[in-house]
Amino acid sequence: MPAPTVMPVLSVAEMRGCDNEAIAGLGIPALVLMERAAWAAVTLLHTVAPAAGDGANHILILAGSGNNGGDALAMARMLAAQGKAVRVRALPPRSAETIQQTAILQGWPLSLTPLDDLAGLAADLTACDLVIDGLFGIGLDRPVEGLPADVIALLNACGLPVLALDVPSGVQADLGGVLGIAVRASWTVALGWPKPGLLSDPSLAWVGELWVADIGIPPQAGHISGRRVSWPPDAQRLLPVERAPQAHKGQFGRVLLIGGSPTMPGAIQLATAAALAGGAGYVTACVPETMIPAMASRFPAAMFRPQVPSQGTDWDDMLNRADVIAVGPGLGQSSATALLVERLLRTAKQPVILDADALNVACAHPEWVWHRSAPTVLTPHAGEAGRWLGIGSEELQADRWGALERLVDRTAAVVVLKGARTLIGSPNGPQWVNVSGSPALARGGSGDLLTGLIAALLAQGLGATDAARTAVWWHGAAGAVAAETHGMLSATWETVLAALPVAAQRTPPPVAPIGLTKLG
Repeated sequence: MPAPTVMPVLSVAEMRGCDNEAIAGLGIPALVLMERAAWAAVTLLHTVAPAAGDGANHILILAGSGNNGGDALAMARMLAAQGKAVRVRALPPRSAETIQQTAILQGWPLSLTPLDDLAGLAADLTACDLVIDGLFGIGLDRPVEGLPADVIALLNACGLPVLALDVPSGVQADLGGVLGIAVRASWTVALGWPKPGLLSDPSLAWVGELWVADIGIPPQAGHISGRRVSWPPDAQRLLPVERAPQAHKGQFGRVLLIGGSPTMPGAIQLATAAALAGGAGYVTACVPETMIPAMASRFPAAMFRPQVPSQGTDWDDMLNRADVIAVGPGLGQSSATALLVERLLRTAKQPVILDADALNVACAHPEWVWHRSAPTVLTPHAGEAGRWLGIGSEELQADRWGALERLVDRTAAVVVLKGARTLIGSPNGPQWVNVSGSPALARGGSGDLLTGLIAALLAQGLGATDAARTAVWWHGAAGAVAAETHGMLSATWETVLAALPVAAQRTPPPVAPIGLTKLG
């Protein structure tokens, strides 16, 4: 089964709605969906984690009371049928399907005991090669306490590989936060569709490698969501990599970058380098006049304009020559910067990208942005976005999807909320989550490269939302390539830019035969 081009991200409520429609509306038995989920998880072990699946002959399964536990019990039967030595530790079943799965296991050649004995669990862990986490599913809405918390602590301390079913137990499926304590999974298989919490920064330390399994819920079950995954089958196709034989530079747009200051000369140079590498036909950097000689020798393909007062014929002429304008890298936060940004947003007819210092001086004046008729792209990290919303970065990180929505509503702009899982939102459009990237990008200058790439793609004709999410994906993919070739510590901005062509052409990994899809 080929990977879908567009991957929706479903909230807990949306996923439950799909389940209910498939079962009650379309007549698909709940037990059939449970069997499909279990078989997908078994296939994941053998197909994409062969070292664990084929090398793990002693498997411990932790089953909760609800349907997540039922999925785990069905897995136990399937693995036992394949000759694995399976031990099951289970909480008392509550749902009808989990009760039925428990009954089916009677008489199977496996060990099925209550999950009520920490000493016995510790002994089981020492005798096993791998653990299946089916304790809590997406419905968990309270802190994990008591015996389950002790079980999770013991599991995390044992060092065994863990496959989590749908969500690591203890991770809140909508927001990604940890409800007291959570299982640290090696792999998580999201059943049906990924949940937003699995694709949010707070959960990354717990999810491990994220896979999505098609469990047989058909499209007519109505899985409509305002969230999407931005990933290779979708984002890669938007890159303007092909050019006609008779193409000329005037067809690929004019980028104007405004930034730089005597104390921060580097950021605008990184944005300039990225705009050139991103394929813009013309790139002009408007910088302090003292910076021009050094930049001109470094970037002979670019053009340069000295920073001038943000009014008058020189200013108007400079703006009129551009197809897209990016402002902010290294600009400083003086009163002159505030005047420049206000003047630009009030007069420019082109798309404008606000980054870094331009974001900071504009955050007290959202009306500068929302009154514009041309697109505006904001590129905040958590701290900058928090200033726009009047909240701290910790509060913002606890609900990144909600913060994105509020920032889009506040500005009527395309918002790129940067992070390990960058989110992209736009007025009246879906929210996107990017799944490319690498911790190697967690260094100064990465955001400046992204600004230049967004500007280059906007100049080449992509719409503001498509340019933003495609640039974010491309930037992240190049960071991953640079980390592979140069190491996590040494993947500098030069190596990231050099990796852009490889990232643009890289083919996604093959998909497992029954519809397992890797995200990230």
